[in-house]
Amino acid sequence: MGRIFYEGYRAQDMTRAEKEMVDLSGLCDELQDEIDGLRNKIAQLKNERLCECGHVASLDANFCPKCGRKLGEFKPAAASVGATSPARQEAAVAHSPERPIYDAPTEEELEEAEPYHTVIPSIADLETESEYNSTEFTQEEKEAFDAEWERRRDEEMQRERERQQELDERIRYWKENNPIVNTVDVQTEVPREMVNCQICAAELPKAWGDGNMDQLLHHLRHLGFTEMESKIMVELARQGSASGYEVAKRLGVSRSNVYATLQRLEQRGFLRCSAGEPAKYSVLKPEEMTSMISGQMRASLEYVQSSMPQHEPEKPVFYNIEGDKNVFENLSRELAEAKHEIVVDVWREEAELLRADLQRAEDRGVRLLWSCDGGEGIMDQPAPWPGMRGESCVTQAMVTEHPVMTGLLLNHFAQELVLYELEQDMGEELESRYGHRYQNLSARYWSVPSEGIKPD
Repeated sequence: MGRIFYEGYRAQDMTRAEKEMVDLSGLCDELQDEIDGLRNKIAQLKNERLCECGHVASLDANFCPKCGRKLGEFKPAAASVGATSPARQEAAVAHSPERPIYDAPTEEELEEAEPYHTVIPSIADLETESEYNSTEFTQEEKEAFDAEWERRRDEEMQRERERQQELDERIRYWKENNPIVNTVDVQTEVPREMVNCQICAAELPKAWGDGNMDQLLHHLRHLGFTEMESKIMVELARQGSASGYEVAKRLGVSRSNVYATLQRLEQRGFLRCSAGEPAKYSVLKPEEMTSMISGQMRASLEYVQSSMPQHEPEKPVFYNIEGDKNVFENLSRELAEAKHEIVVDVWREEAELLRADLQRAEDRGVRLLWSCDGGEGIMDQPAPWPGMRGESCVTQAMVTEHPVMTGLLLNHFAQELVLYELEQDMGEELESRYGHRYQNLSARYWSVPSEGIKPD
């Protein structure tokens, strides 16, 4: 056939080789039918069954152990062997020895011959036939052909699903009634020894003789792999390349789930699939796998960092609270949330109201710095403070995190500490020079306004 194709190619006229190649293809199909018929007869004599894939199974088998097809449906065209053999032998003898090719079978032989197996026709097969031209079909004929093709494909898929369901039911029935599996199930009910992960300290059940395998599966799941994907990758790494059937048999899970997981891992690039029948899968080397995962993680982190929306930081704001109840409720809440240090500068009356909250904070280990004044102030300045409380005014408080205000209040507290230390060391001398409560000093800078006159 290759020589005929080459001659047509050299002559730049493939029509010369087309008919001969089609005839040879038909003869090859008939020879294959003869071979299958003989193999089927041999299998029957040996009390065996022949599958479509060519594998010979035992007589009591219902499914092919190699491809999974249901046995007993394959019927080779053995009836046409006897009718086609004499014609083929006569054609072989009559042909020239310089060009030993076989004559094509007659139309009567093709009509009587049974098909090797049912196949769904494709448009590519129709285009290779010389007597058909796709442009000659009308739109209705094309739609009818497409509908028939879809119907046959749906029927084939439905048969495949029914076959897989039947196989899964048989496997499930075998596991439920197999005494070895029952023994294993009883053993798994025993409390398993637990091990701690060496990296994240997570508690894991011990399996496969040591805890390293559990930790490996645990970290593969943390990297985004599912339970089935992790087990398949570890199994292929331990045992080497294997087919989907072998992996499913080792793990004791459904083949449909294993095949879907293998295809998903191959598409993601973590598995390699070798050509052949059946296809065998192998996992990447550990350094290649970790390099691929780290690259994907790094790309994802960089994308998140660059694409995550960011809002402008909120500027410090001031909150004003009015009323005794609201003020002290907010104070109690803030004191309860304090963790490191509390600075208190209040009158003695307010300190008594906050005594319980301050005591609880000090018991938690919070550092407490406080200053209480039970008499008149150092300076009777008319300017109002951020927080006020008295009989002639509504209790008010200001809540803020503004750095200027917090710094001002802390500096005021620090000045009071300095004055307190000076009074303890030099009390009489300070009073003789500046007067009681620094009245002489404050008179130089502050003037008390008369009644009815507001300060500037």
